[in-house]
Amino acid sequence: MDNERERLRQQAVDIFLDLEECPDGAAEQEACAAFLARGDAERSAYASVARTWAAAHPAPRHRQRGVPAVLVLAVALLAGVLLGPEAMLWHRSDYSTEASAPRHFTATSGDLLYLDASSAIDEQFDANRRTLVLLEGAAYFETVQDARPFLVEADGLTARAIGTAFVVERSNGVSVAVAKGQVEATRDGQRFMLSAGEKIHILPDGRVVRTDIVPATIAAWRGNQAITKNTPLSELAATLDRRFRGRIVITDRNLAAARVSGVFSLADPIATLRLAASLHGGAVTAAPFLAVVSPDGSLFDLQTPD
Repeated sequence: MDNERERLRQQAVDIFLDLEECPDGAAEQEACAAFLARGDAERSAYASVARTWAAAHPAPRHRQRGVPAVLVLAVALLAGVLLGPEAMLWHRSDYSTEASAPRHFTATSGDLLYLDASSAIDEQFDANRRTLVLLEGAAYFETVQDARPFLVEADGLTARAIGTAFVVERSNGVSVAVAKGQVEATRDGQRFMLSAGEKIHILPDGRVVRTDIVPATIAAWRGNQAITKNTPLSELAATLDRRFRGRIVITDRNLAAARVSGVFSLADPIATLRLAASLHGGAVTAAPFLAVVSPDGSLFDLQTPD
C-alpha cells in the first residue's frame, strides 16, 4: 500500500511540475485532467503535492489576480470540487444548459421547462407517466393537461404536479417552491402538500425547512435576478455558482450562514458575490475556474467539516 501511495505521489509530482512549467500547454492540461479523473487516490496525491508547493511558494497576500492555475486546482481539490463527475451528467441528460444563461424547452408532452444555467434534466416519459429527473441545478416547470401524472425526481424527492407551475432545485439538499396550483412532494416516506406561495427545503441531514414565499419571486433567475429575503449567503452563492464558469467556495461557516436580503443581478456573478459578501465583512478572491469567499479573501483558510 505504501509503495502504491509513493508511486501515485511521484506521478502527481511529475504532472504538477510539468503543468507548473507549462501552465497553458494542452498536453500538460490533458495529462493532469486524465490523472485526476482516475480516482480519489490520484486526486488526494495531487492535492498533497499542491499543498506542499503552496506552503513552499506562498502567494503575496496583496495579489488578487494572476493566481497560478495549480494553486487554484489545489483549492478546488481540497474543497471537494471537481468538474469531471458533473460533466458526466450532461451526457445522461436530454435537456441541459451552460453557465452563460438559462434556457427554456418544450418537453415531448408539451410541458414547458425553464432550466437555470448549469442545469441538466433527463426525460423519462412513457405511456403511463411523465417523469423528469433533475440531475443538476434548478428548473421551473409549467405543466399542461395530460392524463399521465407529471413527476419531477431529484435527490430522492418526487414532486407530483397538480395543475401547476413550480421550481425544483438541487442545492444543499433539494427544494420545491410552488408558483401556481399545488404540488405533492414525497421523500423517505414523508409527504408534503404545497400550495402557491409555499416552499420546502430538505437539507442533506434530512431536516425539512418549510417557508412561505412570494410566488412572483420564484425562479427569479429567469429574469437574470436573484431575489432573497433573509436567505443564507450560501444559497445566494449557489445561484451565482451556476452562472460562474468554475466553482464558488465559502471557507467560513459563519459567513456561509450569514443572511442577505435584496434583489441581486446575475449578470456579473463575481461582482454580486463581492457585494453580498461585503455586507458581512467577507472578501472574494477570484481566479480562473474558482472564487473563494472568506473573512479576509484568503485562498487557503479552508475549514474542515466538524
